[in-house]
Amino acid sequence: MSSLHLICKFDGANPRGLYLVDKGSRLWGSGQWDISEKEAASVVGGNLYLHETKDSPAYFGGKVKFYELNEVPELARSERITFIFEYDEAARGKSWSGQGHSMAWSSGVVE
Repeated sequence: MSSLHLICKFDGANPRGLYLVDKGSRLWGSGQWDISEKEAASVVGGNLYLHETKDSPAYFGGKVKFYELNEVPELARSERITFIFEYDEAARGKSWSGQGHSMAWSSGVVE
């Protein structure tokens, strides 16, 4: 099963770009990621892990249900991805896996 680890820093007390899709569900969205649609498609059905830093364990995540392609015209690379995932408590505490160089904000898809 594929997985994707992303750095999703906090903006004040809230993780930037993380939101509850529907109060009656466990579906969450995390958006405006600068990754390819091919990479996004390959993680559907797999797990998404959100980290404050690569050295800190995941604080949130779950199983990716689908993704949406968004246009954010004010950004240089305007085509962005939003993941919709079902929260899973087991995602908390997972260590970063995948690309670990100093500039990595994404692990890349890990099989």
